[in-house]
Amino acid sequence: MTANQRQGWQRLAGVMALGLGMGGLAPAFAAVTSVQVTPAQANVAFNRSARLELRWRVRTDSGPYVQSDQGIVEDGGGNVYLVVPRQISASGAGGQTLQLTETLAIPAAVMLRAFDNGVRRLYYRRDFRDGSGTAGALGGTAMLDLSGAGAAGFAIDSLRLAFADDTVRRQVAVGEPLRARATLRFSGSGQLQAVWELADPTSASGSPVFRALRIVRRPLFGGGAASLDSPPLPTRLPGLYLLRLRVLQPAVTDTPIVLQYYVHTATDSRLAPIDILTPAPGEPLAAGDSVRWRPVAGAARYRLEFQAAGAERNRPPRAGMEVDGQRDRLRLSALIVPHLDPGSRYRWRLVAVAADGRRIAASAWRTWESSGMQGLP
Repeated sequence: MTANQRQGWQRLAGVMALGLGMGGLAPAFAAVTSVQVTPAQANVAFNRSARLELRWRVRTDSGPYVQSDQGIVEDGGGNVYLVVPRQISASGAGGQTLQLTETLAIPAAVMLRAFDNGVRRLYYRRDFRDGSGTAGALGGTAMLDLSGAGAAGFAIDSLRLAFADDTVRRQVAVGEPLRARATLRFSGSGQLQAVWELADPTSASGSPVFRALRIVRRPLFGGGAASLDSPPLPTRLPGLYLLRLRVLQPAVTDTPIVLQYYVHTATDSRLAPIDILTPAPGEPLAAGDSVRWRPVAGAARYRLEFQAAGAERNRPPRAGMEVDGQRDRLRLSALIVPHLDPGSRYRWRLVAVAADGRRIAASAWRTWESSGMQGLP
C-alpha cells in the first residue's frame, strides 16, 4: 500500500469514527423539496396599489420546520422593486407539506415605477429553508401581470367612513336625522357585498354587539371610486352608538372602521344622583380599585364613563365599562387602557341605565389621572 493510499484510508476511518460517535450515522441536513404558491399568476393594475392573498405549500424531506425571511418583487432582469422584510414560518411532521399564508401589499408608486420602466410582468419570490440552516433552500415565485384597472382582480384599495360633516364622532339630539357615507377606491370589476352594522346603547359601551341595518349589493366596474350612503341611523334612545360597514366581498383583511355617535337629551343634566360609596370624595381612583355605589331602582345596568377633563360635559365618553344592574361595584380594568392617553387628565362618573336605554341616574363627575392605568389587572 502506498503512502497516499494509507492517508486516504486514515481519512475515511476518521470520518467513519465521527459518524459512529454520533449514534452510528453522520448528520444529514433536511432539504426543502418543493414550493408552490397560489395564485401562481394574477393581474394587477399598474396605477393602483396591489393586495394579494398568497398561499404557499412547502414540502421538506424530513422537516419539521420551514422558514422564509423575506420576499422580493423584481422584474426578472435583476432589478428589485420592493423588498418585503416579513418572516413567515410553519412547522409540522417530517416529510409533510406545510402551508403558509401571507398578504402581499405593493404600493401604487412601485407599480407605476415598474410600468414607466417598460415592465409588464413582475415576479414575487420567496426562498424557503429548513430549520437546519441554509442547506436545501428552494424558492417559489408568483407572477404579477401589470394591466389596466379593468383587467385587474377585483379588490378594495382603500375605504373611508365618515358622517356628513366629515367627522368620525358626532353628538346629536334625540330624533335628529343622521347618516354616514363610505368612500372607497377599488381595482378591477365585480360585485361589492357589504353590510351596515350598528351597536346601540344597550351594548356599545361594554362588549359591542352589532346588528345588521342594511345589506349592500352593488356592481362595480373598471376600477375607480364609489360612495355608499348608510340608511337613516336611529337616534330615538339616548346613549352611545357604534356604526361600521363590514365588507364581505371582495375579501379584505383590515379591521372595519367604526364611527361613534352619541344621542343626548336635555334631561341629562337633571338625572337622579347616584351615591358613590367608594372611593370617598377626594380619594383618587387607583389601579385595581373598585367603584362601589348605592343601588338605583329600575337600573338594568351601570356604566362607568371616562371623559377628557377639558371636554364639554355632554360630549360622548372616551371610554367606558359596564356591569349588570344587579351589581353594586365595578373594578377598574385594563380593558380601558387602549382608549386613554397615558399621563392625561380625565373625569369619570357612574351612570344608571334603564332596560329601554334611558339614563335614569348619574353620579357627580370626579377627576382622574391616567397615570393610574399602570399596573391595572
